[in-house]
Amino acid sequence: MEFDNIFPIKRELIEERVPHGRRFLFLDEVLELDVGKKAVAKLSDFTRAEYDWMEDHFPSFRVDPASILVEALAEVSGIAMLGLSQNRDKIAVLTGLDKWRFRKFALPTNHITLEANMLRIRSKFGRFQTKALSENVAVVAEGVIDLTIIERSQFPSK
Repeated sequence: MEFDNIFPIKRELIEERVPHGRRFLFLDEVLELDVGKKAVAKLSDFTRAEYDWMEDHFPSFRVDPASILVEALAEVSGIAMLGLSQNRDKIAVLTGLDKWRFRKFALPTNHITLEANMLRIRSKFGRFQTKALSENVAVVAEGVIDLTIIERSQFPSK
């Protein structure tokens, strides 16, 4: 599956590229994509019914879990890497985290933009500088993500 240069790229096409279940895919749309270099996406709206489990994360002060922000940034990094011709029909797997900082709370009602910029690529490995930005362009979280590309046949099926 290839992404057209028509933005935003909607969730249905993202689901074809990122093999997560609906409740664990955290991208609603890809806003910008420069294959192998950069991707920008919109974080899912966690107020939707399918994310009812979010109600249990600090019920009296609901915030987006930091681990979910990291996962969402790994997903947008994977979109940038999987667009390369040698990675078509493969899977990007998170393999490393470095230099992480969580600067502000992200609330489920915030509109969060996710950015991933390629730092390095070697064969099956990619390294990205990533950040999550709130609607007022404040950095919520940032850090370096490492991904490894694997064949879908290596990925256990259901």
